[in-house]
Parts: sequence; structure tokens; C-alpha cells
Amino acid sequence: MNIIAWLQKNHPHLLEELMLIDRATDGALLRHPEHTLSYNIAIAARNGNPGAQALCEALNQLSPDHCATTIAYESTQKWRDATGEAG
Repeated sequence: MNIIAWLQKNHPHLLEELMLIDRATDGALLRHPEHTLSYNIAIAARNGNPGAQALCEALNQLSPDHCATTIAYESTQKWRDATGEAG
């Protein structure tokens, strides 16, 4: 079981708080606060940024296929509806 699944099962409120911190931090870094740091790292890695690629490798060790899963999930209508992100 990866860390995200464990948090969802055992500490769902903590996971929600961590997501809020993640999004606030992303907004403070002048990124898109409607997405997580993981998403922005994954997009940068996909675009060839070597630092982001190294971070994705580290994230993937904590949660298998973390970066790919993040891009897939945050590209869904469910994500846009949950965050109020326009089209």
C-alpha cells in the first residue's frame, strides 16, 4: 500500500489538510494553485526538466507511478469540478 492510499484509509482528514498545504504552497510559488505540486512537477518532468524528472523519480518511490497518476487524475472532469477549475 502506498502512502496516499494509507492516508486515505487511516487519516482522511490529514490527507485533506496536506492537499490544502500543497495547493497553498504551489500558489505561493506562482504556479497554478488549482493543481498540486506533484502535478506541476510531473508536467515539468514530461516537458524534459531534469530537476523535475529527478523529483518524479523520488515521488514514484513513495507512491508507484505517482507523477503519471497525478497528471491523469488532475486532468479529469472530477478534479475540475472539485477545485472549481474552469474548462
